[in-house]
Amino acid sequence: MKHLRHTTALTVIAAAVGGMLLAPGTAHAADQDFHITINKEGVRIHVVRAQNMSPVVHLRAKGSETRVLTIKDFSYEASDSSSTEGSFTSTSGPVKLEKLGVYSVDLEYRGTEGEPLVRKEATTLNYTPEPVFDEVTTSKTVSLDSLGTTVETVLRGLDPRDGKLTPLGGAKVSISAGGKSTTASTDSAGRLKAPVAFTGTEPTARIHMEHTNASGLTGGSDTDAPIDRQPVRIDLDAASRKVSAPYGNAVRINGTLKRVAADGTLKPVATAMKLTRTASKPVLFNSSPEGRFSVSAKAPADTTFKVSTGIQSWLDQKAFAPVEVDITSGVSYYGQSGEYLGSGNIPVVYFNLTPSTREDPGTTPPARGPFEIQFSKTGSTWTTRKTFTAEFGKGFNQTIAGENGYWRVRYVGKDLGQSTSAPVHVARAKTEIPEFNAHPEPVKRGGQLTVVGKVRELGTTTPAHGNVDFYFRATGTTTWVRVGYTGAADDGTFTRKFTVRRSGDWKAVFSGDLYNTRYLPSESRVDTVEVTG
Repeated sequence: MKHLRHTTALTVIAAAVGGMLLAPGTAHAADQDFHITINKEGVRIHVVRAQNMSPVVHLRAKGSETRVLTIKDFSYEASDSSSTEGSFTSTSGPVKLEKLGVYSVDLEYRGTEGEPLVRKEATTLNYTPEPVFDEVTTSKTVSLDSLGTTVETVLRGLDPRDGKLTPLGGAKVSISAGGKSTTASTDSAGRLKAPVAFTGTEPTARIHMEHTNASGLTGGSDTDAPIDRQPVRIDLDAASRKVSAPYGNAVRINGTLKRVAADGTLKPVATAMKLTRTASKPVLFNSSPEGRFSVSAKAPADTTFKVSTGIQSWLDQKAFAPVEVDITSGVSYYGQSGEYLGSGNIPVVYFNLTPSTREDPGTTPPARGPFEIQFSKTGSTWTTRKTFTAEFGKGFNQTIAGENGYWRVRYVGKDLGQSTSAPVHVARAKTEIPEFNAHPEPVKRGGQLTVVGKVRELGTTTPAHGNVDFYFRATGTTTWVRVGYTGAADDGTFTRKFTVRRSGDWKAVFSGDLYNTRYLPSESRVDTVEVTG
């Protein structure tokens, strides 16, 4: 068991100065820029600019105007950090008072021009017994087979006047562990004994206990229960012990992860895992509740991958399963690919890529080769939509009118393997504007016309989100003019007001956002509005 620390929260109350609510130590517009804190160890004032404040601190019982202590003696230390150059900190000695309680802290000091200033209620001192957790223990080691333990402690109050510890009987303690919080009370001797349980997925078996006294002073304790890490067994599928792929393509590795329980039986486990190779960033993944895992990764050359558990506290991280990787001749692609909306509101898929090759020893690489653009509705069965040739080591720019589904480039030569690029996924929803109205009709010249409507995905009740453009065509003309736009609300509705002077036709066009790759545009019906007067 590792007992980490005791923590104490100091209650600080904001002060109202000159009718403005300010955080403790926040300066006025022409004031010193400082921050003040206080506890039983002393007063600490951090000044941002290096004017001499000549601070004097007065303490008085909360709600009383009678001063009970004045602090004038401070030591000064200049900041040695370049980011706070010109700043310094004033520190007093320990604060000693005769009576326990909550005290208001008033500050007298010199302003930036040397003028005397007073900050009433600059901060607050909670001079009451500090809650301290002593003798913290846990009853046993936890593991994935035994996730529960019992935490025990003695809660005492530390008197700031003389440092004496007094048991806090009948005190309520908040206990947090395993993502859950419970409350337990100490007995008359301040002792507490409470069960805690973990899930086996936490980064540590940490137990946090906290108590706040009647005056608002909080003390806490963090304790790590010891964990018995269980051994693991990583079984690769037969086809994953040695894998092969053309250069530029990913290999896939499948297997099962099991832990060795205390009784020696093997049990599947869901946990974080990683795939590593020398001098490369690890690939992170997770096993399923059945212990199964599947991960893919690329390698630039023949290598050995290691499959192991990821960073966690419940399982042994030393065990790993090696995977031999054989990279054959192939093609790799570098560059950008994606899609955009072309003319006629048709998606266009583009591939701005540079193909490179890796050949087996003793072979001569080709200077150029045949490629094709392939399409798949689901990403499994592919058909060829376009063929072209390109030089290796030089970029090509290929485009094709797209539809919803997956698009990729594949090398189809026989000498380098049929390597493919990363697929581009096109997933644009058709939209419609089933509701559109411009009112009032008719409208007086120079008056306000309100245009309202609603946009959604075609044939559904799902709202579409993005920009709606408004177009006007004056009576007697044939040209539509864009006159404004607005954004569709979360429910797909939109509205916009216009000052009108001519009769004519109105319509709305949904275009999505600036980088929209989610929708296909749509238009509303045309609403004709007569302008009178």
